[in-house]
Amino acid sequence: MSDLTESQIEKQEDLSEKRLMLLKPEIQWGAETLSGRPTHNLIDLMHWVKMNFCGSPSEQGCFIHNKIVIDGSFLEFCEQKGAKIKTLYLDSVASWRSDNDSEHFMAQGVFKINYKSLEFIHAALFHKGNQNEDEVSFFIIVKNNSLHSYIKFRNEFDKWLIARDREHLEIHVVGGEGQPYSRDVSWDDLFLPEDLKNDIRGSIEGWLNAKEVYEKAKIPWKRGILLYGAPGCGKTTTIRTIIANYGFKPVTVHTSQQTNDDTITEAFEYAQEQSPGLLYIEDLDTLLGTTVSYSHFLNLMDGVSTKNGMIVIATANDISKLKEAVTDRPSRFDRKWEIPTPNKAMAAKYMKHWFGNTIKTDEFAKHAVDSNFSYAYFKELYLTSMFHAMADGRKKPSLDDIKKSIKQLLHDKKLAKDFFEHTDNSSTNHIGIE
Repeated sequence: MSDLTESQIEKQEDLSEKRLMLLKPEIQWGAETLSGRPTHNLIDLMHWVKMNFCGSPSEQGCFIHNKIVIDGSFLEFCEQKGAKIKTLYLDSVASWRSDNDSEHFMAQGVFKINYKSLEFIHAALFHKGNQNEDEVSFFIIVKNNSLHSYIKFRNEFDKWLIARDREHLEIHVVGGEGQPYSRDVSWDDLFLPEDLKNDIRGSIEGWLNAKEVYEKAKIPWKRGILLYGAPGCGKTTTIRTIIANYGFKPVTVHTSQQTNDDTITEAFEYAQEQSPGLLYIEDLDTLLGTTVSYSHFLNLMDGVSTKNGMIVIATANDISKLKEAVTDRPSRFDRKWEIPTPNKAMAAKYMKHWFGNTIKTDEFAKHAVDSNFSYAYFKELYLTSMFHAMADGRKKPSLDDIKKSIKQLLHDKKLAKDFFEHTDNSSTNHIGIE
């Protein structure tokens, strides 16, 4: 399956006129049949489907299934695989407009699906729940001797869906909007000390390539990584680099006051459905013990031991705020790396990347390190300098643009005075134009 854009996936899931006609029942059931339709008890509803749509109920088996729904994804899968869908009874078709102006939909009713020698009934029906609330329940009715074929069909659909979603370059965010990402990022673009970068990269690639080693040793194929250090020094960028370079379907959580144990559970469950799956959690040191309980999180981390093909990456600004149960347990977080603030060599390299020969990077790097610049500050320095240049009709920032931007960035830090005591007492050429 080749890379699919978001618009291509949206087109696959659109409620076309052809699909709307497909969902129209071939037989309009009479008032007698409809009047006997249960509206409250799910078991009664299942028997009603058997009696009215299955022919010989005594030869059929029945079980609840909550994954397949009659929507654009499932119909696209059936069209690609040659499966046939017949609508036997229709409750309704719920539809809604997507962000890209496609019409997403989900059909409720009773449907017969035929695929090769397999035939089964799929039902998605409205009824009243225990608290008299509206619910839609999903269940399958299939012959006992076809149960294995149905499970194979369902698993094939799951794999197709995962493969398609994996090619859609978007980070799934539990509790928030999805985040698009690009594969056009390499390890060379990551500004970290080479030995640290190689260590992290080797750990990721080693784990991905060692599935058989884990299986042979009867060790669950999983990994936990903790990245810690001051804000703006590359923890998130490191994760983004990992996502861009390997075939993960990534998931994270939207951290807010609404983030809770259930949010984290949903993120773990999503990641565990992927293989290999990557779950990353930012600012773990502020999350645990506040809106998310330690015990619940640790139970989830330990529970991963029964799963295969999952890596959990967490970040923390202050690792000392985390309990030893998190930081000193290899089976939870196997490796921990401190992502440091830029030293002089890394600062010079980063400034060279942004400004070329506009300034003498070695001299500037020393003062930037003394002022505790993070990579985020370097990036903002470049952008602010460019804004000054563009406002003056120039395409490249000058030394004056850079110095003006430095003053703005350091104002909140109250370091501007100290910084320019260093730079202004030296000759302009120390950080000047070459």
